[in-house]
Order: sequence, then C-alpha cells, then structure tokens
Amino acid sequence: MNFQKTTNMERYTESVDNFLCGMMSPQENEIFLNEVENNESLKKELHFQEELRNTINDAGFVTIRNVLNKRRTAKNPFPFKIPYNQKRGKYYIYAAAASLALLIASGLLYFFLNGQIVAPEQIAQKYYKPAYSIHDYRSIEDQDLSGNNEAFSLYNNGEYAKSLELFLLFENKVVSNFYTGICYYELHDYRMAEQSFNYVYMDQTNLFIEQAEWYLALTYLQQNKVTEAKEIFGRIKASKSPFALQSSEILKKLD
Repeated sequence: MNFQKTTNMERYTESVDNFLCGMMSPQENEIFLNEVENNESLKKELHFQEELRNTINDAGFVTIRNVLNKRRTAKNPFPFKIPYNQKRGKYYIYAAAASLALLIASGLLYFFLNGQIVAPEQIAQKYYKPAYSIHDYRSIEDQDLSGNNEAFSLYNNGEYAKSLELFLLFENKVVSNFYTGICYYELHDYRMAEQSFNYVYMDQTNLFIEQAEWYLALTYLQQNKVTEAKEIFGRIKASKSPFALQSSEILKKLD
C-alpha cells in the first residue's frame, strides 16, 4: 500500500472507505494511519468522510429516513431504522439531499432499498482474483508468445501499469485484450477493462471466453451496472463454467 506515489483523489477515497469499513488488515491499518499523519490531502479526505458518515447517520435527516424506512416490510426488511429527530433547518435539508445523492451515486441506495448494506463493488472485491499468467503453462509455445517474457514477468510481479504498456503491443489481440483487461481492472480503470473483456468475449473462438465473461461481470459490478452484471452471472450459473458456483452466490447477494 503506497499512498505517496498516488495523487489521484479517487484512490484516497477508496483507501479511506476501506479503512472506515474495517476492510483493511491490521498491518494495512497501521500503514494507513502512519500515512495520514504525513499526508495532508489524505487526512482531509479521512476527516471529510468521517463527517459525512456521521451526517448520514444523524437523526435529523428526515428525507433519507422517510425514503428508506418506508421499505421496511416483513418480506424485505431494511436492516436498520434511521431514528427520528425534531431538528430541522436548511443544514439538515441540504445534508439529507446531499447524503441521498451520495447513496445514489455510489450505488449503495440500490442495496439499502433491497434490504442489503453491501455495495456492488464490495461484492466484486470479495470474489475478484487476478488471472494466472498464460506464461505459466506449456501452451505458451503454441500461443507464439515466447518473445514476450518481460510483459508476463511484470504482470506476475504485480507491476500492472508497466505490463499494460507491453500487452498493448501484442499481435495476438485476444491475449492482448484479456491481460490488458486485468491490468486496467487492477488500475481501477473499469471502463477500459470492460472494453477489453468485451473484445475477448465477443470472439467466440478462444480459450479465454469463460474467464473474460467472469471478469466482465465483476467489472460491471465495479461500475454499479447491476442489471448487466446479473445477466452475465445468470448465464455463467446456467453453464458448466468453473465460475458457476461463485456466480450463484453473487446472484443471491444481488437479489
């Protein structure tokens, strides 16, 4: 976990969110807190998110309370009830609207309204693992990729930005797009990852189809495209794909 090399506020936001949600290991927590002490931008982002979460949980947010508590039914209960508070005023009205907008933008509102707290990207994070390198298999000679050792070496070492540059130069476009898709995913560029995996999936004559289909569905989740993701997970579940069981589990979380 290296924050100093990252100036992208989106990465700060993700790191802070993982910290506040308790998704970091003890070692990662220690590294994060040490970085907060020396990184003013990260410290401001942490304070902002803490205040925002406290604001969302504040009893005065009538708008959110009314929207979410109406969905409390015996069949599909909301996991918690936002308490009522007599406080009113412009601050609470604006904050409620801002908080509701945040839920919508992040995809969390979909899951709140359906009786779940887990966001789609959190589901993706739970099930995602980078693909094994084809360079590890004997089929490397059949794929005529023996001259691209550096790209796979960088990939296996987790240097996705550097390996991406080399994978883009591959003549075999199926292999190129599959591994650029993984690299883009690791670099949190899910729009480009989606394009890469779609290229592989649309070419129905290669050995990467099942994997590309799986990663494409996870990429949709990362972008809060729940309907598209469910459609693909449904196809995987109905197939003999090695990802069928995991797809079934994910669909239950999405229903």
